[in-house]
Amino acid sequence: GSGLIKSTISLALAVLRRIRAEAAKEMLASVKALLPMDVALYLLNQKRQEIAHLEEEYNLTLYLAGNPSARQNEYSIEFIKRDIVPDMVPIPDRIIVKEIEEPVRPGTSVP
Repeated sequence: GSGLIKSTISLALAVLRRIRAEAAKEMLASVKALLPMDVALYLLNQKRQEIAHLEEEYNLTLYLAGNPSARQNEYSIEFIKRDIVPDMVPIPDRIIVKEIEEPVRPGTSVP
């Protein structure tokens, strides 16, 4: 097709925004993201300070990994909640979000 695909930077920033939004509304222990290789490399190399700030601000651990076989708009993010019940061994609840964005064709509107 002749659809548009997000650039590496655009997708990386969208992933960071998504992680920040989930961290702000949930008590998360960690976030695991499997991203296209160039997106993971961009985040780890160019957005290292923002990642460290997110980890510190929300007291969570971010695991970012690159998948060399993933297409540009295929990625998955796993949000692992922190158990907030005191005096118990934490058992994280898992929320798995797998997103595949469909390219937008020129001349069509995004729903």
